[in-house]
Amino acid sequence: MLLRPIYTEKIAHSSYLVGSQDRAVIIDPRRDVDEYIYMAREFNLTITHIFQTHLHADFVSGHMELANRLGAEIIMPASAGADFPHQGVSEGDEIQIGKLLFRVLETPGHTPEHIAYVLSDLDRGDVPNAVFCGDTLFVGDVGRPDLFPGRAGELTRQLFASLHEKLLQLPDFVEVYPAHGPGSLCGRAIGQRRRSTIGYEKRLNPALQFKDPDSFQQWLLEGMPPAPDHFSRLSEINRQGPRLLRELKPMATLTPSEGRRLMEKSRGIALDLRGARSFSHSHIAGSYHISTRANLPTLAGWVIPPEHPLFLISAREEELTKAWLQLHRVGLDRIEGQLLTGIQGWEAEGFPMDSLPLLELDEFMAILKSNDPPLVVDVRSAAEFASGHIPGAINIPVADLRTRYAEVPVDRPTVLTCSGGYIGSLGCSLLKQRGRHRVSNLRFGLTRYIEAGGNLV
Repeated sequence: MLLRPIYTEKIAHSSYLVGSQDRAVIIDPRRDVDEYIYMAREFNLTITHIFQTHLHADFVSGHMELANRLGAEIIMPASAGADFPHQGVSEGDEIQIGKLLFRVLETPGHTPEHIAYVLSDLDRGDVPNAVFCGDTLFVGDVGRPDLFPGRAGELTRQLFASLHEKLLQLPDFVEVYPAHGPGSLCGRAIGQRRRSTIGYEKRLNPALQFKDPDSFQQWLLEGMPPAPDHFSRLSEINRQGPRLLRELKPMATLTPSEGRRLMEKSRGIALDLRGARSFSHSHIAGSYHISTRANLPTLAGWVIPPEHPLFLISAREEELTKAWLQLHRVGLDRIEGQLLTGIQGWEAEGFPMDSLPLLELDEFMAILKSNDPPLVVDVRSAAEFASGHIPGAINIPVADLRTRYAEVPVDRPTVLTCSGGYIGSLGCSLLKQRGRHRVSNLRFGLTRYIEAGGNLV
């Protein structure tokens, strides 16, 4: 048996190639699939199957890509209602690939249709030795059950049953291979390791220490961070079957005039990928700022309207190529291209420009102690804010600025803070789009503030 994990940074996603003899299956693939194909060739394997544990909500899956390019069969939960050719499977169904036997467990909770695949390596016997559990069980955490409005209580109870009546009934030595690692918003506090065992999780996973569904529900839903906007959208894209990447527009180049026309005539979006200092110095008026050093796919998927065309701004070709891929991973498919001459060409044409004050820590501390201190808006999550923040700051998580911007007065100087400065810069760009122009960003955010001995409450 060959088992190789493929981890995708930013979306914190784990997929798996599992092979036996000359055949292989890819479990929970991401949208861009070249790495799976190259890996299979390296080991002289033919990818014959694609297994999906559920309709993923945080990224566009690669099941259609692999099926189209290789003719592999898609295996899905029968209850998913998928709109493309596939084999639907349910509790107890078995699929054999070479000397590998996969048995299906229905594990609803994170999503209603969720399943897990229990693997036995028949070369060593029919005892299960691994489980690919998708988003039901993570290292040190479990999947969030609140993605379906009005069904959190029902799904939490289903999740409790799936864990205790299904997964935890497997032998303690069974290895656990989840679909996500730390940083994913599909869980609340996923551990740093990317795999575990049933026995280890039984003993140390805090979510598995509850003996009744009521206490489990109260603990799990308390303080759960909000689900990003794109989760429901991507789940439906994966149910219908995503468009193939070859059908999408390749990265083109736009002149400044074409970019401006896109913004004025088609509600186009300028997405600036540069660092915080470059964006601060000068940028296209009305643009979004999400540095590639931040979590570009998650933040962009959350705040950028998918129905609007967009173009990218960066001085680095490699950065643009990576961004194109990361944006397509979260279903932002209306990328018209990159700005040919960058910011300089836009400015040379006399098109609208803007800038953003980027405050050094000493500047920030000085105005904080002045007779007219600014409003300090902490754009981290509510949980991060509760763990410690600058005295007097208010908390508006960055994505909420789109709807709560009225809490920021138009005429009052305002400083945004976050952990490292990147999300604060995005927040400033969102507020500027909504008429709040007296905003500044704290360079390096709370990291520098804490290093300098700043007080938190």
